[in-house]
Amino acid sequence: AYMENTKKLTATVIALEEPDTLRDRLGCAEWASTESIKIMRSIGTKDIALLSGLAHNSLKCIDLQDAIISNLPEGAFEGCEELESIILPQCTTLPKNIFKGCKSLTNVELQSPLTTIEPFAFSDCTALEQINLPQNISLIGEKAFYNCTKLALIESKAPYPPICHESSFENISASCQFVIPANHLNDYCAVEYWKKHNPTEAQQ
Repeated sequence: AYMENTKKLTATVIALEEPDTLRDRLGCAEWASTESIKIMRSIGTKDIALLSGLAHNSLKCIDLQDAIISNLPEGAFEGCEELESIILPQCTTLPKNIFKGCKSLTNVELQSPLTTIEPFAFSDCTALEQINLPQNISLIGEKAFYNCTKLALIESKAPYPPICHESSFENISASCQFVIPANHLNDYCAVEYWKKHNPTEAQQ
């Protein structure tokens, strides 16, 4: 899904030997015109801040799959209304407000080490249509997906139901489909929060 939106864009690929050196690698002209970027190796919080600034202007697609960072900053991409697609790095936590108000965000790829989605992480991402929760996800915070009004599919790969706040998926589409791993319907339906969303098992 990520590539469907990025296939018409030529990505700027940058391998950083040291964190917080992205500014030195991008020329001023590239700052203004970059629409798609792939960062490899070490990345720091100043690099994330620079990417956020670009995503408030021209940057639409970010690939951090091969980037290394210990912790993503809280609210890192909050309000980046140009951002359409992102592949996240191998991190365990998505911090509070990280994508809050990213109104053009349609494609998000989460990695398997992810265990926690903190409050308001995707709040008001009104273009987001699908989210795939990886197998190790165990906690989804308050209003994490609040007002994601176009969400049509939430697919969980976790064999046991993640702990959710009662507002984790508040104000999403009433027709949103919750899909869970095969042979785990009883586990999910044993939790009232998941049961009320009428989950269905993925086809084997």
